Amino acid sequence: MTFSVLEFQDINEATGDVIYPAIRRRTGQALSATYAQIGETALVRAILVYNDSNTTGIHLRVTTASSAQDATQGDPYIGPDQSAIFLIQRKDRSATNPIYINAVADT
Repeated sequence: MTFSVLEFQDINEATGDVIYPAIRRRTGQALSATYAQIGETALVRAILVYNDSNTTGIHLRVTTASSAQDATQGDPYIGPDQSAIFLIQRKDRSATNPIYINAVADT
């Protein structure tokens, strides 16, 4: 249930691919009611979430602070040793208007 999050400032606008290097890497655990803040130190254009090996799959929700809802079976699934990229489409990606990710272990 451990996952890693890479934050990226730039993407290739034509393809949607992230442009390395990542500006920040953080880790977290897929627990109910646990939110990880994204982009509090710099503008973020995309995140890559990697679900570590030897763990269960996770469901992941990218959200604002006001939603406060845990990820469910209807949210994107990331299996063990897999990753997913989420583009941040918001115009205001500043640190004063943060976004969060919530990951919950697959049950």
